[in-house]
Amino acid sequence: MTTIRPPERITRHHHLEWWVVTAWGSIALVVAAGVAAAAGVG
Repeated sequence: MTTIRPPERITRHHHLEWWVVTAWGSIALVVAAGVAAAAGVG
């Protein structure tokens, strides 16, 4: 039940940025898992 509604122009303007943030978040998660696995194995 969120009452805050950002303007459409801002949403559209930051649409690409949100996609980039999501992509980097997924990459960071995979990298973190890989590092944890490597540390656990090593």
